[in-house]
Amino acid sequence: MPRNIRWDESLLDNVLNLVGALLQLSEQQSDKLQPKPQLYVQWDSEKLRVTGYETKQTRAKISRTVEVGTKKEHLLKLVKNLKLPQRQTESGSSQQDKELQEVQYVLDSLRELGVLQEDPNQTGKSKGYWKFTLILKHQTATKEENLAVIKQKWEEHPKNIKKNSSASSQRTEAINDSIDWREVCNAILQNQQEAARLRRKATEQGFEVNVYVPLGLVERKQQQRRQLDERQDRAQVYELTQEVIVKTYEHDVFLQEVITQQPSGNNKHIAIIGEPGAGKTTLLSTIASFIKNKTQDLPICISLANLQGRTIEEYLLKQWLTDAMRLVKSDVVVTPEIERQLIECFAKGGVWLLLDGVDEMGENSPVQALAKINRELTASLRP
Repeated sequence: MPRNIRWDESLLDNVLNLVGALLQLSEQQSDKLQPKPQLYVQWDSEKLRVTGYETKQTRAKISRTVEVGTKKEHLLKLVKNLKLPQRQTESGSSQQDKELQEVQYVLDSLRELGVLQEDPNQTGKSKGYWKFTLILKHQTATKEENLAVIKQKWEEHPKNIKKNSSASSQRTEAINDSIDWREVCNAILQNQQEAARLRRKATEQGFEVNVYVPLGLVERKQQQRRQLDERQDRAQVYELTQEVIVKTYEHDVFLQEVITQQPSGNNKHIAIIGEPGAGKTTLLSTIASFIKNKTQDLPICISLANLQGRTIEEYLLKQWLTDAMRLVKSDVVVTPEIERQLIECFAKGGVWLLLDGVDEMGENSPVQALAKINRELTASLRP
């Protein structure tokens, strides 16, 4: 047995090639085939027994038929397009010797995988004869199902797990370096907006009326602190006196003058206030689309109703990020490094965190809800 098995794709291809050829041969040979050929295969439930021709032996004047087995040469004749590693193609051995050595590697790997069991009564092994059994799925299974047993054991082998883990780590590093965060944010925004459109379509009454109202820019005034347990009429929360509205905008003007000016300092946070049904969510979606289409910034929309007990940062990193990455890189597992890169985007600026549904957070009042949001917008999420 070779000291080291070459656990690479070419060996796996040769393993599947040989076993596939044996499976095909089992469909062609009869159970009662006589005399037995140099290579003979026979099913016994999930076991595929591989033997060879028989010979007669006489001891103490008693003659008996002995199953000798097959040889690597006969196995080699069965397979086609055997792949040889570079070091074997460059060696000075003959082509047949190289191919026979590869057949030996195939048998050794099947043994180590636990698929091949040697016959304990190997009377002719010293002369190069082999008898062995392959443990597969079942005689009634398809060729692909039987080969799948080998593929699974191959992937589960410690040597391949380590190799696959290393390759996965390298792929992750390459992915980390190649993330286009605009693509990620825009993909999930489009997905969210399409889902919202379908929900509206499912609930509309056969007609839709578009009503546009002017937007009033309100400067925050120092107000008397409200008691958190104060029970006020909910309608009063949205009431504003004419004096605090400093400027009125039409929609497009608002987007051009307010959103594109890159608010900073005390003016970098914008709240959309209005009575239920006034169109706050629709306006937020319009702002997100404007950011996506007219700027180089990153729009991140989060429905606060989806937090379900999690903080905004927890939801952003564990749910939103996973959903977003799945849309652009379906095979990627979100790692702490990818999470760190997203947080870095906030530190660099240019990220719009658009939070929808303050009244759906389950708090007792809007004041409590806003206080909770302020606490959860940790330093890492504040540009």
